[in-house]
Amino acid sequence: MKIRLIKRFPNGSREVTYCDLLYRDQDSVVLRYFHTEDPYAAAAETVEISAWRDRNYILYRLIDINGRLRGYRFEVCCDIRFTEDSIERVDLGLFFSVDVLGQAQLFGEDVLADYEMKGFLNSTHHEAIREVRETLNNNYRAIIQEAEELKNRQ
Repeated sequence: MKIRLIKRFPNGSREVTYCDLLYRDQDSVVLRYFHTEDPYAAAAETVEISAWRDRNYILYRLIDINGRLRGYRFEVCCDIRFTEDSIERVDLGLFFSVDVLGQAQLFGEDVLADYEMKGFLNSTHHEAIREVRETLNNNYRAIIQEAEELKNRQ
């Protein structure tokens, strides 16, 4: 089954990616798409996505053309909505990249600053960013493990 992964941005723009549904339960979903133009997944050929209804991030698992894991990316977002044929959220421009050695790095502060300067961020956005920074700084390894277990349910 195909699922639309809809990424809305605080500036009003949006992107849609069509994904294969690998797993779904009431509160989570695992999707997969084959990389074509994602600038943040340049080393990946396959992207597997884990999303949870009650969390302000989506986890991307990046796999190269030889099937090797290249790393993970947590996209900070809010207003995640699951429907029968789509997953939609507001992407806040901030993401954590985790390499295969488990080293995490934060990206997107410039995008966040631009959104802030232009008045695109509201209190919901700020709370999501604060919460995810704290959660990922302390627990990103456990969340990756949880996503791997979720992926294996398919």
